[in-house]
Amino acid sequence: MSILRITLQILPATLEILHIKFQILQLTLQILHTSLFALSGNFYLTLFILALSGAFDNVSVVIRSTIVQLFTPDKMRGRVSSVSTMFISSSNEIGAFESGLAARLLGLVPSVIFGGGVALLAVGGAAVWLPKLRTLQLNAKEEKAEAH
Repeated sequence: MSILRITLQILPATLEILHIKFQILQLTLQILHTSLFALSGNFYLTLFILALSGAFDNVSVVIRSTIVQLFTPDKMRGRVSSVSTMFISSSNEIGAFESGLAARLLGLVPSVIFGGGVALLAVGGAAVWLPKLRTLQLNAKEEKAEAH
């Protein structure tokens, strides 16, 4: 059985029980893997770390996309999705510029470690200062719709 087939079978059930706490954990693990990537000197370990980081990033994309689709009113969904896509696309370009500049100023490994630390602070800050986001449940909207 292919990985894609297995993923397609378990993804719907997984999305029903996902909570934002998992998103916070996932982001933290992705940041830690990126920092480990910077410190790794072994090619195979680096390749494995990059694969894990990519997997965590894909999970994050699915969760964010699901949140946008579930919590955006029907009349606004297209507009919100297009604005979201524009911000995500531009953030990749801005992030590439910022990473290059930081690597030039601090050096490659220190810039990745510093960036990971800043990202961990941002995730921790969001977890602390955005309680609605921390307690968000993706299946809550479905339960409300079924009650009416």
